[in-house]
Amino acid sequence: MISKAIDVYRDFKKTFISCDRKETGFTLFKFFFPFFIGGLYLTIIYLFFDYETLYPLVAAHLFPPFGKESIIPAGIAFGVSPLAMAGLMAALEVIVGTFMIWNYDLLKGVPFLGRYVGKVEGKGREKLSRIGWANRFAFAAIALLVMVPFQGSGTITASITGRIIGMKVLDVWMAIVVGAISSNLLIAFFADTFIGILRDNLVLGVIILLFLGIVLWIVRDKNRNKNNG
Repeated sequence: MISKAIDVYRDFKKTFISCDRKETGFTLFKFFFPFFIGGLYLTIIYLFFDYETLYPLVAAHLFPPFGKESIIPAGIAFGVSPLAMAGLMAALEVIVGTFMIWNYDLLKGVPFLGRYVGKVEGKGREKLSRIGWANRFAFAAIALLVMVPFQGSGTITASITGRIIGMKVLDVWMAIVVGAISSNLLIAFFADTFIGILRDNLVLGVIILLFLGIVLWIVRDKNRNKNNG
């Protein structure tokens, strides 16, 4: 374990020392700035929102299997406004996307993380191969990867995929912003509508929930069979 930690340190050191002073400073900036923004993000939640509710939801959103399609409805059900949930989750995705876009090359050389990035690359290439128009309309394809709330998609996959197909960093970032804002707003709107129906008519709400659950199960099962095939 210690030797692996030393290997990680050496990889980071090699990356920074191999650059000149100006480039090293910019590399450090790209690595640490998203963490600074993340700290500011958590501070804003603490000062202006119900942090006891939102902190666990933010943490859950960062790790599978929970995604925005489950986190946003949970937040709205706990009393957070739909607009606030959509904005906060979109901001979180943009922060994560910014870190991945800027540090893609650096992370590829880090043990453990490098293998994870490689797996995500594979998923990204597979997703793009299914989207026949992806290379011609790369911006829309990357935004779609952010928008679609299924396994193998998301901000991390989209940011890495944008880099490997040769998109400019700013274009990838803008596609992530568009995808994050639009998808989170749509999910928040439908979640708020459904929760309202559930409160007014429990039976109708349960029927809709069962229907959506069956559709989601069919789609995910079909997607899983394609991955295995």
